[in-house]
Amino acid sequence: MSEADICGEMVQMYHGLQEQELRAAAASYVEEFVRPRIFPEMASLVASLRRAGAEIWAVSSTCRWVVAEGVRALNIPEDRVLAAEVRVAAGVITSEIVDVPTDEGKAGALARVGLAAPDAAFGNSIHDLAMLRIARHAFPVNPTPGLLKAAEKNGWGYFRPRPQRAPMPRSGGNREALSSRPIIMVRFERVRFERVRFERAQLHREPSLSSQPLLRLH
Repeated sequence: MSEADICGEMVQMYHGLQEQELRAAAASYVEEFVRPRIFPEMASLVASLRRAGAEIWAVSSTCRWVVAEGVRALNIPEDRVLAAEVRVAAGVITSEIVDVPTDEGKAGALARVGLAAPDAAFGNSIHDLAMLRIARHAFPVNPTPGLLKAAEKNGWGYFRPRPQRAPMPRSGGNREALSSRPIIMVRFERVRFERVRFERAQLHREPSLSSQPLLRLH
């Protein structure tokens, strides 16, 4: 069974339920399991990009309701979330697949919204590789072993942030947060990426990887 099939079935399993039930469950899940594991460095970066006028998208093979809830604190609108999705009819979830962005499907989903060659992409697994390859600048974050090897092959740096264990404030609070799960995609408008910095972040390298720093762009 392919990754797309698995992720598709994981969202199809909710067919017959009210969408509002899933939204409420997603909010509860994010509050309990996602917010305590937010990477502060990534939250800081996303906040900096928003202030600079960047257009930010979240791309994931995870259930769209969870992803949308996870990026809500960053004021990323739901219409900029590309994730595993089924059709909803009259408030009831169906089993009809709308999209499952994984592997090449992530690059395809971005192309459909006019982002065939985004300025930057951030990803953590081998299933993000196709998306990272289409970006002008690729940034593996907390990469899995498979993506780590791909980073070496492509000459990319990578970053391992420290997970945030303390609970983060709810949406509307003073701090901005980002789940480590969704993949963040940005398109820059009137801003140079060189001005953006990870705040209080330390770059991590292994001997087998390229020595190119994560944020050094050419």
